[in-house]
Amino acid sequence: MHTWMVHIRLPKNKSDDFWEQLPAHRQKVDALFESGTIQIYSVSDDLRNVWTVIEAQGEWEAKNIVGAFPLFPFYENVQIQSLRFHESSQMKENYLYMN
Repeated sequence: MHTWMVHIRLPKNKSDDFWEQLPAHRQKVDALFESGTIQIYSVSDDLRNVWTVIEAQGEWEAKNIVGAFPLFPFYENVQIQSLRFHESSQMKENYLYMN
């Protein structure tokens, strides 16, 4: 498995269709958290940017995961970057509790 940082650009003006898809999108993201596919999901205060860290075999799989998000048709831009390593304080805490 590889770790991928995904930066998603959302539209400035969000349609009613966008807001209607939000509950389904949230359910999808929650399911991916539960499966361990998504490690982090962050949204900027202005609701224009999303950053997520995804575990996937390759870039093609990371693209497929993002492409299956219910809000995908509304994305203005998606950038996917392979990470050499990813670390967070939460990950370190989990490691310490397991030892």
